[in-house]
Amino acid sequence: MAIKENMQKKERPQRSVLIIDDNVKDIERAKSELESLNLGLMIDVAKSGEEGILMLTRSETRLPDVILLDIQMPKMGAFEFLRIIRSYHSFLKIKVYLMNSLPDEYDKIRAKKLGVSGHLSKPIDLSNEGVSKDSSKNKLKKDLGV
Repeated sequence: MAIKENMQKKERPQRSVLIIDDNVKDIERAKSELESLNLGLMIDVAKSGEEGILMLTRSETRLPDVILLDIQMPKMGAFEFLRIIRSYHSFLKIKVYLMNSLPDEYDKIRAKKLGVSGHLSKPIDLSNEGVSKDSSKNKLKKDLGV
């Protein structure tokens, strides 16, 4: 009977998130918020767009389900990073959420054209306080399996 019950329960594959941000405090806050969801997420960190590209293109690296990407980083910004990864067919299914203190309308339009799933305000807060049904927070949680 126990075997049958185990077969009926669908094992959810472990989800993974790649945080790309150059600010250590913002990285720690994002990790803490993700860990608070209690999903057993695999969380990797890249401190630049270049490092993120290297992590994604390593053949032994499992691709993340979601990328949390800071908009403003030195050297390679979010939009250059997005243009590069969206040129790889194997990266098209990765959900990308931009993180910024003050996203403007122009950034939102550019992001939409590059297939961004949503925008999250920094510092990241994944609580449900004051959240509308169609918010980026809810989309992210759904993409993570909440």
